[in-house]
Amino acid sequence: MAMIEKGLGMSVMNNLITEKWNCDVVKIPVEPPSRIILGMAVPSYKQTSPAVKRFMQYAVSRLKKID
Repeated sequence: MAMIEKGLGMSVMNNLITEKWNCDVVKIPVEPPSRIILGMAVPSYKQTSPAVKRFMQYAVSRLKKID
């Protein structure tokens, strides 16, 4: 983003990445609007550590708030 602020390029990023950035750049929505699908995979949910399970719960709840 710093390079973009200095006029050294452009980027295509989704809102999830840029929503908290406070930069002096112009954000132009893509037409038509698009969405991404985020997936998580673990070999076995039953054998997954409590920390990973908690992270997965947090990620799902956080992403639901954004939508």
